[in-house]
Formats: sequence, structure tokens, C-alpha cells
Amino acid sequence: MVTKALPQDKAQVLALWKEAFSFDDGGYTKFFFDRYYRNHQTFVLKEDNTVISSAIKTPHSLMLHGKMIQSSMIVGVATKEDHRHQGHFHRLMNAVLDECEHQELVTLIQAYDPELYKEFGFEVVYKRKQILIKRADVPQLADTGITYRLDFKNLMKVYSQFTAKFDGVMMRDENYFRDLAHEVEAQGGKIIACYDSKGEISGYAVLYLVNGTLTIQEIVYLDSRSLMKMLNHCLQLRFELVVEVSEAEQLEKLFPKSEVRHKGNLMARINNKALFQRLYGFKYKTVAQAMETDKPLWFNETH
Repeated sequence: MVTKALPQDKAQVLALWKEAFSFDDGGYTKFFFDRYYRNHQTFVLKEDNTVISSAIKTPHSLMLHGKMIQSSMIVGVATKEDHRHQGHFHRLMNAVLDECEHQELVTLIQAYDPELYKEFGFEVVYKRKQILIKRADVPQLADTGITYRLDFKNLMKVYSQFTAKFDGVMMRDENYFRDLAHEVEAQGGKIIACYDSKGEISGYAVLYLVNGTLTIQEIVYLDSRSLMKMLNHCLQLRFELVVEVSEAEQLEKLFPKSEVRHKGNLMARINNKALFQRLYGFKYKTVAQAMETDKPLWFNETH
């Protein structure tokens, strides 16, 4: 039987995450359980009081088609290795989605293996790009305006300005960016901010070393000069870097020699098709069509 986690279950869910996601951790798992873990958001399936399968549903406010709706993101879906292929995953997902259907219109999941979730009504709706940029590709610029000192109100401000060009955006506040700074630090990363000549924030970038490669996992910018200044600063630290952006951002046109790879599989599920169609005033055949808007999608959440 699938139930919500009890306080004493936290250690077992943490151990399950460490077993299932050790290949993609880097300090994130400990930080998540210290900062974000909540019993009432965690679903567990037990045998003899042992957690053998779990998933977490974190709530979000989502801007879609110009309307703010309640949504959530399912993370950490995992089953102990010696209990896989026994139907536990299906029982767990059915319980999670039953709650989703009663609480929200759209549910999201970042799927390592999208095929696992298609039978539950999820479809891939968004991917990101990884662009490999080298020192020779970016003109050298002075570091004026680049700082590691963070003002969370300004980060929220520039995020809101940047994402106004997009849809499917999760709403963020100052507390989000305060937590993000701790999350990045916990994983050995850094956040840089860029200010223009008038002292107004014009961008920020989240930096990590991933397998020895400097990686910008999120970059927000209001103009091409701010983008170039942040890239230039990073290329003073390493001779090449990987920049992750939405598919709609055509950075490869600025850097025609760059290598481009596609990353990630954000999947979405519409929990009530009739209500969705009434709310937005159009019909759709697939979830991907339902998520198509006049603006491109932009999404970069981890939980």
C-alpha cells in the first residue's frame, strides 16, 4: 500500500535516493533532504516497514498561456534494485497521480527514461541544449560589472524580465534565489551576476564543474553584451565551457563553430482534459500541442 511518509521514513528515503541517483548527485541529495524534504509531499511503498519505493511531489505555480495555475513536479521516483520489475513502480505512480488529479491541472516530471512514463499520460514537451563554446569563439571583454556578490531581489528581477519572453515558466521569489545560492554552494558551484553601466542588473549565470568541464547550467541575460561578458568571464577560468539553454535560444548562431547536444526530457501530463480546454478555450490532441504557445517554453527546475 502506498502512503505518505512518516518522520521515521526520511532516513530510508534518503538511502534509496543515494542508491538510485549516485551517478547524478554531486552533493545535491544531501542538500535536498536538509532543505526541501517534506513528509507530506513524499509517497512511500513499504514491505515489512521497509521503504522499497518512493516519489516526491513538489508544488509550483506555473505560468502557462498567460494564466497562473497550480502545478507540481514529481522527483526522486525510485525503487530498491532487488524489488524492481515487480509492479511497485506502477502502484506508486498511480497513487501519486491520483492525488495530482484532485489538486492540479498540469503535472511535470524530469524523466531519465521517458518511455517509463508514457503509459501514465506523460509526453515530452521540452528539451534543453548544451553548447560547447571555446575561448577563441568569444571576444575578450573587460570584467567590469561582473560580481559574485548576490542581491536576491535583483536576481528575481532579472529572472522575471528574462522569462517574460517565454511561457511554461515556474514562478520564483527571493526565497527561491536564496535557496538556490545555498544549493549551488553545497554542490561546489558559483553564481555570478552582471550589471550594466548604470548599475542595473542585466544577467546572472549558475556555474558548476561537471566532470572537470565548466558548465553554465542556467544563464539569464537581458542583452547580448551581458551574455558575452558572462561567457568571457567564464572563459578566463577555463579554455572551454558548456552552456545550457532552451532550444529556442539560438546561441549557436553567435558561435557557429560550437558543438550542440540536446539534453533532458521534461514531460507533462494534463490531469483534466475537459477543464484544460474550458480554461484555455482551445482543443488539443496531444499534451505537446496543449503546451504549445505563442511564446517558446523555458523551464529549468530541479525539484
